[in-house]
Amino acid sequence: MNIYLEEKIGNPDLFTGRYQEMKPLLKWVDMSKKRLARSTAVLSRRRTGKTALMHRLFNIIFHQNDGVVPFYYEIKEYDQWILHFSEDFFFNFIWQYISFKSRNKSYMEPIRSNYSLLIEVAKHEKLNFLIEHMEMIKKLRDEKDEYTIWNYVRDLPRHIASTQGESIIQMIDEFQYINYYIYRDKACTNRFKELAGSYFHTAEYKTAPILISGSWVGWLMRDLAKMLPGRFRKDYFLGNMPDHEAAETIFKYSKTLDIPITNEIAQLMIDVTQGNPCYISALFYSNSPAKDFTNEDGLRKTLEFEVLNDGGEIKARWMEYLLYAFHTINGTDQGISKKIVLYLCQNNDREITRDEINKKLKLNLSDYEQTILQAAEKKLYEIWGNDLKDHLADLFNLLLYNEDESIKVCYPKLKKEEVNDQDGYKELKDSSESFSPENRQKKLQTIWSNWA
Repeated sequence: MNIYLEEKIGNPDLFTGRYQEMKPLLKWVDMSKKRLARSTAVLSRRRTGKTALMHRLFNIIFHQNDGVVPFYYEIKEYDQWILHFSEDFFFNFIWQYISFKSRNKSYMEPIRSNYSLLIEVAKHEKLNFLIEHMEMIKKLRDEKDEYTIWNYVRDLPRHIASTQGESIIQMIDEFQYINYYIYRDKACTNRFKELAGSYFHTAEYKTAPILISGSWVGWLMRDLAKMLPGRFRKDYFLGNMPDHEAAETIFKYSKTLDIPITNEIAQLMIDVTQGNPCYISALFYSNSPAKDFTNEDGLRKTLEFEVLNDGGEIKARWMEYLLYAFHTINGTDQGISKKIVLYLCQNNDREITRDEINKKLKLNLSDYEQTILQAAEKKLYEIWGNDLKDHLADLFNLLLYNEDESIKVCYPKLKKEEVNDQDGYKELKDSSESFSPENRQKKLQTIWSNWA
């Protein structure tokens, strides 16, 4: 299969698995030909493969050329004026549409915001019906008619699909950002907090059904429930890959990156990552000087580097979630929330009440402040849903593994009898002291040491 839209995963061969998700998505695409497909959502934490899945779905649809036009758009993580955002949305859509209809891949990249060139290309490819839309968008841009231009471009895929008697599949990545990074004014001081609601009617049409994704699950679910009730199904949640797909991914990375790995270490990597594609990728791309996937110690040291080192990708992912949440809750004063999360991590085997947190951490919170704490807890859930719980569980899965009396290592299923010789056992035991119960608090403290 040819690649038309460049995939962020890089080498196309690295796309692996997700068969359980791709199969119903392809059926959904097929249903769109009969105008039966409903708009739906893909939910997952960051770096679990939803963008890779959408990119591959786009390329499959483009390659099949079977009556369905794909359109992919990613909402960026920076402040944008609604006028510029609308233009960017339009240019992405129109160039992708022309590329598909003409079967000319060169129109896909780069996205050229040149109306004269766009009109010239439309004429050359005998797509003259697009010209009136190009001229209208340019007119609205020149008039700085922000609201009309957004309403126009948002509905354009549906309009073209309807007038041309075809189906257009819209894929909008990181949909939760639409209410956060888009502003009503050019100076970006007046946020467009209800922009997602503009899809209330657009999402119902079956001529151009929409597949949205979100990596801040609680945040996206809140917006859908509040502004788009009943408009999007929640059919797809990308969790970790099953063992057989994780194994396929590991051996593909090994082959593509030319990093040897034994079958035994591959199984340990599956266990330690629980099939999380982000963690598998982080281990293979790690800059750990001790990276070696032909023995347990090499895997352990690579994992420790990724979790504890400031340059570790796994640590960076945790910090991205945690720091965002702390900033959202406490603003610039993040001390209380950091202490609370650290205490929760230290007592992750049981539920902790607010009263216990207040007493143990000697916060001396007033009734008012306890109310604020409850509001912060609610705010966390609104932003993340279960993501915070899952991330902290991941942290413990990677650092603090099952303990088997005399041997405590960073692999949950490795038992004493699996070590062949006493010397090897002693070396492995000695190298794993840092994962013992008496030292695990130090490990957690290390993670927070630079910013707590």
